[in-house]
Amino acid sequence: MIDKISFVQQELLLSIILGGVLVFAAFIFKEWQTRNKGRFTLNAIVAFITLFALILIVLEPSKEVEIQHKQGLLLTEGYRTTQQDSLESIYEGIQVLEYNHKQSVRRALDSLTSLVIIGDGVAPYDFYKLDSIPTIYLANEITSGITKVKCNDHLVLGDELRLNGTYAKPKLGSILVLQDSRGNGLDSILLKDKSSQNFSLTTVPKVSGDFIFKLSEKDSVGKMFASNPLPITIRKKEPIRVLIVNTFPTFETKYLKNFLADQGYEVTVRSQLTKGKFKFEYFNTKASPIYQFTEESLSKFNVVITDTETYFNFGKNGKKSL
Repeated sequence: MIDKISFVQQELLLSIILGGVLVFAAFIFKEWQTRNKGRFTLNAIVAFITLFALILIVLEPSKEVEIQHKQGLLLTEGYRTTQQDSLESIYEGIQVLEYNHKQSVRRALDSLTSLVIIGDGVAPYDFYKLDSIPTIYLANEITSGITKVKCNDHLVLGDELRLNGTYAKPKLGSILVLQDSRGNGLDSILLKDKSSQNFSLTTVPKVSGDFIFKLSEKDSVGKMFASNPLPITIRKKEPIRVLIVNTFPTFETKYLKNFLADQGYEVTVRSQLTKGKFKFEYFNTKASPIYQFTEESLSKFNVVITDTETYFNFGKNGKKSL
């Protein structure tokens, strides 16, 4: 074992130390002039420690170790013990390391010449720790079944529930079924005999609440051999309150109000007939005429739709409230 300490920036050693000495001397000279104010010794110690730490950061000290020409085996989450035993029998004396993303393995890797990784692999943010050593990754064999799934598990009543995912090594004729909490089939897809198949299942829930949907796998005769729960929350659709203000009724307003009413919006329409006289229409809401555009009267609505002429006829206070 070699215990010698060296520096990565060895060529800068003399210049960095000389610069540090000059900076420290300048600081001591400055502090000496004001030493009568006290704390000269404390300030000098703090300055020395700070400069020393900065010098070490720049020079990057490192400890030299003897290369043992040994191969390492890094065990990551999900590794198979049979695979570990097989490698240990092939490579006699292989050094076994366990991967932990909270602890660094760089010191253990310094004495190795190569590394074999088994299991699910190293987290991407730890890749840099393996830059200095040749590495071989023996990935786990993918088993048959769902390997990836994504869905929108918080919905508003009326929204579409969409389930996307990947199925590895499906069997010919097997079926993937999306079921509701009572086991009723909502959508399904026939799986094909290939290495991997992407799937997409959709449905539109009819009631609100918290439910446990299921993603079930069935064989070619309809017998279920696997079921995966899917917690889904469906909220009631809150009606949007819309106020439409026109100088006079128009065809555009007629079609717009009918469309919004069919979608479940609470719509109030105010059309001016003559000066000071208005026509009010109400859809999905109770009658509540609005004459003055104040903050209180407008606070009942989520959206206000008006034409240009009506907007410019608003008074200063009306525009401010709007």
